[in-house]
Amino acid sequence: MTGILVSTALRAEPAVKWQPTGKWTVEHADRQCLASRTFVRDGQSLTVVLAPTPANDSGELWVLTDDPRLALARSDRDRARRD
Repeated sequence: MTGILVSTALRAEPAVKWQPTGKWTVEHADRQCLASRTFVRDGQSLTVVLAPTPANDSGELWVLTDDPRLALARSDRDRARRD
């Protein structure tokens, strides 16, 4: 018999949410348009960029941050793909 025990006695601290610094910004160009918005939390910032692909129904999502830990993690992951 398999079972799962769930306890409500342990509670995590509430997460601090990312807060937007302003409205979404949309930049138009001849071949592409980008939508971006910057968020802050505990002195950190990140920018979300949406780049639709006009030729099909896909697009790209970029997350830009000033946190060097995330940049390092990204570099390591990209390096692992090349090896």
